[in-house]
Amino acid sequence: MKNIFSGFIIFIVFSATLFLGACAGDKALRIEEEDVGKIAGKHLLTTVGNPVLTIMMPGGAAMPLSDLAQENTVGGERVKIRNVKDPAIRIGIELADYLESEHAMVVGSKGIVSIGRTVETLVSMSGRADYILDVRTEIWEVRPISSNAHKYFVAYGAEVRLIDARKQKIIAEGACKSMKPLTEKSASLQQLRRDDGARLRSELTEVENHCIGVARRDILSP
Repeated sequence: MKNIFSGFIIFIVFSATLFLGACAGDKALRIEEEDVGKIAGKHLLTTVGNPVLTIMMPGGAAMPLSDLAQENTVGGERVKIRNVKDPAIRIGIELADYLESEHAMVVGSKGIVSIGRTVETLVSMSGRADYILDVRTEIWEVRPISSNAHKYFVAYGAEVRLIDARKQKIIAEGACKSMKPLTEKSASLQQLRRDDGARLRSELTEVENHCIGVARRDILSP
């Protein structure tokens, strides 16, 4: 059987932490044409993290839904949401597909759990990988709208970094944020969780699409 670690390997990390503030800056370092040529034909591995979806209460209190199958009372409403996936998972998969189709990379195994967030830590767990794509959820919250505390929207922010593991150097990075509520799309917690969170999942798909577009355009394209 062919060894999937033969030759060069790219290691993609979907990791996530809870961050109750602004996203990690709006800095952007676009991949250079020279680096695009180096990644063609290289293998890609993917991993997932374990973030916590949080409901922000009017007044600033936070209620993490660490057990997404658990039913809670929030603002007088019963909230029960099952199996809501970290947006970084789909964002990373879509970016992997983009790197495969646009830059001739080879997508390999998926589902490795990441640990830590520093370049040194990621490199230490990357094995024989040559590059690491770190897609990290920084903000993942359901927030009340300031003008109507009974209506909520999804706030999301992620950081994307492409790291040269051999040189332990970031060669491309940037952040995407979706922090402005669309009033006409705002919903009560009851509406967000109805039909096993169908409305919440729909709004998460919108913020995922936004981040995928930003990363393709501003980070992973020369």
